[in-house]
Amino acid sequence: MAFTLSSNSLKLYEDCQKCFYEKVIEKVEHPQGPFPSLPSGMDLLLKKHYDSCRKRGETPEEVSQLGAKLYMGKNLGKWRSNRTGMRWTDSKGNTLMGAIDDLLVFPNGKHAIFDHKTRGFDLKADTVDKYRRQLEIYTFLGGEEELDMLNDAYLCFWIPRAVRSGGLVRFERKVVKMIVNPKRVPDLFAKAITVLENPKPRASKDCAFCSYRSA
Repeated sequence: MAFTLSSNSLKLYEDCQKCFYEKVIEKVEHPQGPFPSLPSGMDLLLKKHYDSCRKRGETPEEVSQLGAKLYMGKNLGKWRSNRTGMRWTDSKGNTLMGAIDDLLVFPNGKHAIFDHKTRGFDLKADTVDKYRRQLEIYTFLGGEEELDMLNDAYLCFWIPRAVRSGGLVRFERKVVKMIVNPKRVPDLFAKAITVLENPKPRASKDCAFCSYRSA
């Protein structure tokens, strides 16, 4: 049996192998509350904004300050889609996929992942590192899509600062560069597949969901 995993799946694997196994094999999901719609709405608006810049041949200020331009290739729509995304298949037919927000192109012809994040408050000390694995996976997949990828990826945080007349909300942009190591991804993926091919593992001692369910 071949599996298809996403960056979210691998995050769950790292958090708790038992929950990961149950989700993929037994289709058991964690209970979830209402999903906040603001980040999804912002994500859609930002992609439309960036695509408008592409059509006009313009580069958003936060991108030009990095010395880069927006990717203009025809595959961006495919790579953004949650149904298709970027994909890599191992020798056993298992697939890793991820849907990116955007790609940057630098003067040397190399590419980098550019990901939008909407937050309600300022960044904390550990905020950026929470996205490291996701960006490593996206960077790895970009290389498998035959893009010449940098080992740098960028997070663009959008943080609301003020409400102006007419209900307009002013957002502050914070672009953070992160050095990633995509070479770690195949090994992580292989270990996750091994868990799925064997009997259900024990719960992680740090898994709040498993602790609650046991209680």
